[in-house]
Amino acid sequence: MRLWLLVLGCWLAGCESSAREPGPCGILEPATGEVRVCGEGQSCLCGNVRDTGRCAISQPLCSGRYQFATGTMECLSPAQADRLIPSTPADHPACPSVEDADAEAEADAESDADASYDADAEADRGADEATPDVDAVDGDEGVEDSTTEDAADDGAGDGGAPVEIIVFAGEELRAGTPDRRTAARDIGFPVPRPFERIVLEYDLHTACPVLCDPLARVTTVRLDVDGGRTIELLRAVTPFGEDASWVEDLTYLAPVLQLRHRVSVFIDTTEGAYEVDLRFVFTPGTPPREVRSVTPLLDETAWTATSDPAEQIVTVPFGAAGAALIYRLTGHATGGTGCDETCARTATVTIDGVPRLEIAPWRDDCGDFVADNPLGDPAVVALARSGWCPADLVRTGVSDVSAWLASDDHFIDLTINDIDPATGSWRASMVLVIYR
Repeated sequence: MRLWLLVLGCWLAGCESSAREPGPCGILEPATGEVRVCGEGQSCLCGNVRDTGRCAISQPLCSGRYQFATGTMECLSPAQADRLIPSTPADHPACPSVEDADAEAEADAESDADASYDADAEADRGADEATPDVDAVDGDEGVEDSTTEDAADDGAGDGGAPVEIIVFAGEELRAGTPDRRTAARDIGFPVPRPFERIVLEYDLHTACPVLCDPLARVTTVRLDVDGGRTIELLRAVTPFGEDASWVEDLTYLAPVLQLRHRVSVFIDTTEGAYEVDLRFVFTPGTPPREVRSVTPLLDETAWTATSDPAEQIVTVPFGAAGAALIYRLTGHATGGTGCDETCARTATVTIDGVPRLEIAPWRDDCGDFVADNPLGDPAVVALARSGWCPADLVRTGVSDVSAWLASDDHFIDLTINDIDPATGSWRASMVLVIYR
């Protein structure tokens, strides 16, 4: 209590403000050669783009292992607390730069990939994925539909060891003021070369029981691309009060996973806290199929009965070997009868004004995930839903559309049929992949 009063009194008196005016802690001043410090009995939070420069009292003033940060008057997560270093006039080392930390992490990944990447375990997880139902309409032949292809060989291939790129490690996401449900970071991707497989690994840790969100929440990972557009890399639904790990095959996105792009992760939570580990793993070698280009078509987060996303125009170059639509569709509801979450819907893909595909993103296997949802009512967890189950990835649909996309300009449109006008809401993302 005395320490709380001391912090509050100091803050009201203006000492917290004056301590922050010179700039963040742990930063070397070129003019003086000195490192900015916090003060006696405090530590500087290092090692994270958002957190570097924040001061914290070392004593545990918050619940559990959470610690109090004077600069923002909030509790730090255990992962953030682990990055505290002493920052007093007698002992004030500079924070390591984020760029140096990134370079070291990438070097470690290239020299010892086995320590961070278990391809066999990933393959076991990916083998369980099923496919949405897709039928041709208006007399067209059926179109093959599958989840994103798994490489036949899970080894390192003939191009060297896998390269791991860490996006986030122990990143905290939570609701509140300020809103910290989203974290974003600019990432430099490997030099372009053939990759047999590219995967995104996502580990989610709840803060239960201290700061627990007991409900199932949508979480997404996105990539910013040219033209102000985004590509959804992964979508999943968190378990009811449990940790989770997911792996998404992104080999088909090789042309856009180059140079430097912003990667963001989001959890649609309203309470509690989560910690996120996110990393890419690039396995050199011959890809299952060479991708020529990727065009983002849709990335809608709240598609309702009154929504009308614009028809997209695409150009298929001469000599293309094929084309596929890759998509994720999930229905949700905000009340009422539960539609469109628990009511079966279909979506129609129209190409050049002609309906070509009908997609039924229905999941009736949610009962398989009851054990992964310790805080969920088993009857609720097991409900069949529009494209998702608590604790599982949203499955990525792949539909070959080569027959309708000759070398020319084409119009592609998606319609979700019979959305409940009162409560229905959909998340829909889609890209067009052109093969060599």
